[in-house]
Amino acid sequence: SGTVVTTASLAEDLRRRGRNNVVLSRNSTLGMPALPGPRHDHDELRVLYMGNIGRAQRLATAIDAVAAAAERGVRVHLRIVGSGAQLAPLRRYARRLGDQVSFIERIPHDEVIDQYAWADTVLVILRDWEAMKLTVPSKLYEVLQVGRHVSVSAAGETAEIVQQAQAGHAVAPQDPAALASLWLRLAADRRLLDIGCSGQEWIAAHDHPRDQARAVDALLRHLVAEP
Repeated sequence: SGTVVTTASLAEDLRRRGRNNVVLSRNSTLGMPALPGPRHDHDELRVLYMGNIGRAQRLATAIDAVAAAAERGVRVHLRIVGSGAQLAPLRRYARRLGDQVSFIERIPHDEVIDQYAWADTVLVILRDWEAMKLTVPSKLYEVLQVGRHVSVSAAGETAEIVQQAQAGHAVAPQDPAALASLWLRLAADRRLLDIGCSGQEWIAAHDHPRDQARAVDALLRHLVAEP
């Protein structure tokens, strides 16, 4: 009778296909405090990925970007926090880079904020699949709320949100050279990492949990009231 989706692009796609009663309710973030800007007490660029390690992410792209940056004389430390089907092969693939790529398996929720505090920028990455253009990782909303710069390696709505929020930079998916060039730019001008309150402002305008609940409530009331 009705459909609730978590991305605006999927809602538009379903409506275009003739689906009625489609409501957007994003994956809201709760309880994450805003952090001050990143520290500038280290030379390396610290990149954090936190989430599922699977085929949809293709984190080999990020590892290749770390290698490309190293070839141009810039040290990038990529920290990968999480687990998934591709964890073991990804560990093997990253061995050539030594301590430039580190892994931490799943952590308790109360330790997540410490990982964000460590990072200069947070990687949100999806591979170059058509369906990924209609996908927004829920972790993106958390990063916006925390206030860290976002490095996006993805197309579609994920990249659009970060650009609209002025909360980071986006490059094409599965393009290690483009991702490396972005990280070289951030390492050369760390002022780009300080996004101020732009992420929180976007969340307040588009992703407040109360508004998401009201959207679903309105749909349910409409469907129940239909003859």
